[in-house]
Amino acid sequence: MDRTAHVNANFYFFELNKHLPSWASLDHPIVKRELSVWRHLSPRWESMWNNVWFLFLFLPMFGSILCGVAILIGAIFYSPRAVVPFLAALWLLQLLPSWGIKVFASLGASLSITRERETSNWILMRITPLSITHIVGAKIAGLIHWMSEPLIIVLIMRVIAAIATSVMVASLTQTPAVSTSSFGIAFRFQPSVWIGGAALSILIFTFSFIEIASSLLYNCGVGLMASSLARNSTTAIVINFTLQLILWLFIFLPLQRFIAPLITELLTTFYQGQVIEVIAPILMSLMIPIAAEVWLAFTAFRIALRRAQNLIE
Repeated sequence: MDRTAHVNANFYFFELNKHLPSWASLDHPIVKRELSVWRHLSPRWESMWNNVWFLFLFLPMFGSILCGVAILIGAIFYSPRAVVPFLAALWLLQLLPSWGIKVFASLGASLSITRERETSNWILMRITPLSITHIVGAKIAGLIHWMSEPLIIVLIMRVIAAIATSVMVASLTQTPAVSTSSFGIAFRFQPSVWIGGAALSILIFTFSFIEIASSLLYNCGVGLMASSLARNSTTAIVINFTLQLILWLFIFLPLQRFIAPLITELLTTFYQGQVIEVIAPILMSLMIPIAAEVWLAFTAFRIALRRAQNLIE
């Protein structure tokens, strides 16, 4: 079964395809063509893709499962503090596949327009009845469809991390989490603690989903803008990574180093309390970059659409 069949199986299994707009549907001709382009890679690139697939997805996935099982067993049956290193390793394992998806999304989007211009297909797309928004949206949708399997794996890893974190917190809250009796191990489940743990896991996964979606949107937007500014694929890739570096140095780094701490300080000044002092730094350090990514993504998409509208060759 080829990769397109895998992608089709994934989306039809979750019944998402029939709820998508026409330009993002797997039945759209541009989406089909985009999937076909990524599928027909040269043997050299296909071999590299298989190595990347193994390194960035399967190894972290396997490690996450092992860490998750160790945390569940250790937190419930033994000392929760003894499995803190496993929890840290579990979240560190999230970094590699997440970074890989960001790079691939940015790289794929940066080739979306320049590749068509190099093969003289862009002018053919432009003379169709489809609007420029429809064409560009279908190409980005095809790229995301192609990345559906890695995205699903990353989401599964985030579910494991969210459940493990909530179990860890709930086990630390209970005193004790496990007690022994004549019948062996007896659990002292406190309903309020475990309901709170379940709510925490849902909250962590929801934020993780928002973070992945905003990052995907941002990298696709920047890559697409780079593709609209360049005349060939090599230049588009260079512009893309240059833009990424500039945006990180002059927007994201100052936001994390100066703006987020400043807003946190203002919040803790006006709203006194231990809860605010603990939650405010975490929320600001996480939510401000996400808001910046969404704003930059929409700005980049607008620039790219405006540029693509004027490209005639």
